[in-house]
Amino acid sequence: MTKATFNRQQLYDLVWAEPLLGLSKKYNISDVGLRKNCLQMGVPLPGAGYWAKMQHGKTTTVTPLPKDHYGQTEVVLYLRDENHPAIVDGMTPQAAMQALIEQEHSAELKISGNLKDADPLIIQAQATLLKRNEYYREGDILKTESGQLYIRVSDPQINRALCIMDAFVKIMRKRGREFKFRNETAYIVIGEEEIEMALRETSTATIREDRWQTRSLNPNGKLEFKFGSYEPTVTGRDGKVLMEDQLAKIIARLELMAEEMRVETIEGNIRRAAYEEKERLRKLVEERQKLEISSFKKSVRDAIRWQETNTFRNYIDHVETKELASAQPDEAILAWVQWARDKADWYDPLIEKEDEWMAGVDRNNILKTEPHKPGGYGFNAFRETAEPNRAAWPLLPWYTKK
Repeated sequence: MTKATFNRQQLYDLVWAEPLLGLSKKYNISDVGLRKNCLQMGVPLPGAGYWAKMQHGKTTTVTPLPKDHYGQTEVVLYLRDENHPAIVDGMTPQAAMQALIEQEHSAELKISGNLKDADPLIIQAQATLLKRNEYYREGDILKTESGQLYIRVSDPQINRALCIMDAFVKIMRKRGREFKFRNETAYIVIGEEEIEMALRETSTATIREDRWQTRSLNPNGKLEFKFGSYEPTVTGRDGKVLMEDQLAKIIARLELMAEEMRVETIEGNIRRAAYEEKERLRKLVEERQKLEISSFKKSVRDAIRWQETNTFRNYIDHVETKELASAQPDEAILAWVQWARDKADWYDPLIEKEDEWMAGVDRNNILKTEPHKPGGYGFNAFRETAEPNRAAWPLLPWYTKK
């Protein structure tokens, strides 16, 4: 099996470059084992939420590697054998986590059945359950209020349920976990993950031998601890082993599930960020293509207008030259020449001179507003022939008026 030796600096660089769970998939050691080695070697680890902040580009705090250290200075890590991915440190990740919890929280795991120094959350839940209020009762079942730890049990199981929940809360607080409440739902917060939690007594269905064969649910004295509302979930139930003796195992599974959820969240954020970046680039290309098409069309229209303007100016020059060559130039025609040149400057895409009489008129569509009629009025009439047609010039009186 391939192995690698890491000194303190190398281990520090390793754990600050990738989450522990990701490293545990690469090396034949659990994230718990890696954490333990870091503690023994005085290597600080990223705090809660560090990787999530990194993914969102938020400011993060990096703890420097302390120089003073007198304990373990090297660790040997073996690359994971893909043929035995579940075996880590000689045991499964769950077994390793459970062993660590049993070692670190041995006092809290000794559930005697008597509430002592109960957590404030347990005191609140106890007060509610002991009300035995009709509002909170469902037949033989009592439940806590909105905004409290969710506990739903019958009278005989109240004290036992509170003792189990008290031990759970104390262990999770000691592990740096928090609790949140929204409406009637309670959540355990592990890192960035909020996991729904509930402790309830299961029921046994019975059929009453009456006319309607009514089905009823009766509490059976067995407790169920459930975490999560969607896959993955963690559930612990009374069976051959009572809930009190399963608590370390349940917490180990919960911690591992939260870590898996955290990694899935990070990977999901990476996938979402990649998709959003792909969409952003696609939209940029789409917008640029629209701009290119729009600019191209405008350029072609300008080119056509410029060509039409030059044709119009050539016509104006021809009319002026011919009129000036006559014995008695017509002032009306010469006035038209100046008027026409002003209109050419208004229509020219390179000039677009302002014209009070043409304000608001679309230069690009002005020649499309009226179909071409040979012998008609306006600019189209001038394009029909190089010979001036005075009968087609209704503006003649304007040229002589100042």
